Amino acid sequence: GLEVKGTGASRPSVNLSNATTGILGQMYATESSALVFATTTSGTTALTLDSSQNATFAGILTVQGAGAASYGSLSLVSSDSFIRLNTTGGTTDKRKWDIRTVSASGYEALDFRTVNDANNSFSTKLSLAHSGAATFAGDVIIPEYIKHSGDTDTYIRVLPDEWIFRT
Repeated sequence: GLEVKGTGASRPSVNLSNATTGILGQMYATESSALVFATTTSGTTALTLDSSQNATFAGILTVQGAGAASYGSLSLVSSDSFIRLNTTGGTTDKRKWDIRTVSASGYEALDFRTVNDANNSFSTKLSLAHSGAATFAGDVIIPEYIKHSGDTDTYIRVLPDEWIFRT
């Protein structure tokens, strides 16, 4: 196979370059067994794969495609799959949200939950069961109507100090 060996304690790297610009991108290994992909002439890190096979992207991850249903999809396969949304602003302990699948036997659901900054307190705000049932942790606020699907003149209308049931 191909081996790239650094001299002394230097990091071995594969550089991609041209005669005009010089180095356009590079791939190198670190002493902690990480694999780093860098771009631009300054070697800006774009992707790091650590020794546990975790991937850290320095920028935006875009998944796109056209055609079959699987194109442009992101598949998380785990017994506890979730996507964590973090904001760098906002109020302490109100900056993280999880979108999580629940795969307990007999209870499969998609949960939307908040997470505290220490990652040790979780609070489900909305749970959507596979059957379609929805469980809300707080109030459900509607602007005015709850309408029956496929029957335009059946509804519940909520006005200040008045409820109207129409069938």
